[in-house]
Amino acid sequence: MTITLGGIELPDLVKDFEHSWSGVEAVADRSIGGAPIIWERKITGRPLDLVGGEDTAWIARSTLNALQALAGVPRATYVLDYEGVQNTVRFRHEDGHAIEATPLVARPNHEDADYYRNVRIRLMVL
Repeated sequence: MTITLGGIELPDLVKDFEHSWSGVEAVADRSIGGAPIIWERKITGRPLDLVGGEDTAWIARSTLNALQALAGVPRATYVLDYEGVQNTVRFRHEDGHAIEATPLVARPNHEDADYYRNVRIRLMVL
């Protein structure tokens, strides 16, 4: 499995929210007579998180630093290539930290070769 984001190769992260988004937004109400009134519209901007776990898809600090550099560019879009399927994405800063990870070993002087686990990269497919 090959995953790249903005040209940066990523470990075997899995997609979260892949099938939990329909692209339809709806608001329901009732008329004075009690009949349902439903407004629906098509929306874009599907959320997509790439995640790793405690024991899977560890990521090197050097890769995290490169991703942080991408995430630090306002309004930037990047190509996510996930197993040969390409999408244009942006980092979802509006949903908290765009990138989260926990050091495998907590220590004061981290090195580029140190690994991180529990990775979550919050993206939006445009």
